[in-house]
Amino acid sequence: MSENPTDAHASTDPFPDLDPTAQALVDVVHRSYEATSSDGTVTAVARGDQLLASVDIEAYAPTLPALTQALNEAIRGSLARAQADTVKAMAEVPGLDPALAGLLRDGARR
Repeated sequence: MSENPTDAHASTDPFPDLDPTAQALVDVVHRSYEATSSDGTVTAVARGDQLLASVDIEAYAPTLPALTQALNEAIRGSLARAQADTVKAMAEVPGLDPALAGLLRDGARR
């Protein structure tokens, strides 16, 4: 399975007047994470806020179980990558309470 984090933040900032901490949080949840099934038939994109943004089926799977497996693999992969990277990124947000940042860093190591 291939994974590729991308920055999905639009070029026009929808929140131009946020303080640096709030802007960093917005940036974290606007990231997107792509994963492709090992057979290449399904690509899923999840966002940093743990929502599935898209699923693309590139080729017809020969059987329903094969398609189900490819869907599961791509969707779970994109959501897992989004969760792991979001926790790490949240721990580095400037101005975040040090105790919360520590908890996030500890959780990211597990």
